[in-house]
Amino acid sequence: MNIHSLNDLGENNNNNNNNDNNNNISNNNENIQNNQLFLGGMNPDNPNESFLEFLFPKNICKLKTISFLLICVLTAVYIIQLIAYYSLFKPNGYRWSCLLYRFGALELSSITNHYQLFRLITPMFAHNNFLHLFSNCLSILFIGFYAEYELQNSTNYLLLFFISGIIGNFFSLLFSFKSISVGSSGAILGLCAYYLLYFILNWNNISKSMKCCTIIFFSIIFFNLFSGVTEGSKNVDIYSHIGGFFGGLAFSMFLTYRSQVLYRFNQSFMKLLYYLSILFLVALPIASLIFIILIEVSDTCQFICKKFH
Repeated sequence: MNIHSLNDLGENNNNNNNNDNNNNISNNNENIQNNQLFLGGMNPDNPNESFLEFLFPKNICKLKTISFLLICVLTAVYIIQLIAYYSLFKPNGYRWSCLLYRFGALELSSITNHYQLFRLITPMFAHNNFLHLFSNCLSILFIGFYAEYELQNSTNYLLLFFISGIIGNFFSLLFSFKSISVGSSGAILGLCAYYLLYFILNWNNISKSMKCCTIIFFSIIFFNLFSGVTEGSKNVDIYSHIGGFFGGLAFSMFLTYRSQVLYRFNQSFMKLLYYLSILFLVALPIASLIFIILIEVSDTCQFICKKFH
């Protein structure tokens, strides 16, 4: 039997305490690194969560959310459109396209000749018909609520929504400038792009329920894009969808890098993507505005609001 003095016991206790502290510090660092593998605002998955719990996390469907407010605003604007059309426009011989124009539809000659830059934002609140409104509100229900919940920042959520919509409208003006355009589909595609970046960075760390949900989210993306090809640009503004998707992807990359997330990817590569996203978000609107303002376009406003009888 070995005999130890009180000093020896004290030294042993100190060594044990130091080892415990070091183990706690290393465990905390591992937890921090695991948490930082996720985008800012996103928490590691609960492996036991159900599919519905993923779609609708706790407190996600509170009425006091930006997503619910957006759905209410879009619905209210469409109701006002119907009231205005059947009470003012149709009785006086004006078509539905004239009403859309008066409600701020995207139209190139109005921006080029009359500098109505507000038409880069207002088209996101008007819709062509009830099915158009319903599909967009349903997309916000499944995508917008969860994006707002994960971002945990109303400002970033609104910036993601509006920047995606504005970039989509720039694409529409550049590639589909012979028609008018309305709807928030471009902004919603930007929300979808947020999930694309998330799943690229975290595919190996997410649960089976979330992998299953990716099928739903990206099915919505491809349905929106494919519908534009099948139905034609006359009915669906495919370029607005594409622009909104890339605008949302660039802004999501900006938010991700700024949140100082740890990546399994090369840091220099992530930094390059960060600067490319800034270049895209800044250079595209500036170049588009210069092109749109300088281009000579005949004024078509009078033809849009021409009486049909």
